[in-house]
Amino acid sequence: MIYKIDIHTDRINYIVHLNDEDELFWIVPQTDDSSDKWTRVQQWLDDGNEISDDIEYRDMYAGHRRMQFPEIGEQLDKLFHDIENGTLDQNGEFFTALKAVKDANPKPE
Repeated sequence: MIYKIDIHTDRINYIVHLNDEDELFWIVPQTDDSSDKWTRVQQWLDDGNEISDDIEYRDMYAGHRRMQFPEIGEQLDKLFHDIENGTLDQNGEFFTALKAVKDANPKPE
């Protein structure tokens, strides 16, 4: 049974919260994809329920920033090469890659 639907932090999907089922939640796209899950979502909406947008901006920022960072293996490779080349400073690959993401996604105050 659906008891709540929230907008996902990625702002592309919904999180459908369930109770009394085998799964705790589903993640479905915000547009009807003609799936059985979306049929249930539509019925829930037709019953007068509303989708909530309770996500704090801080959570959105953190999730978005996390998706922008290079994979950990790639970060470690950049770090290794910077150590090996003696460029472990603000001009190194590791620092510049992470700084670009941080600059593009500043932390909210």
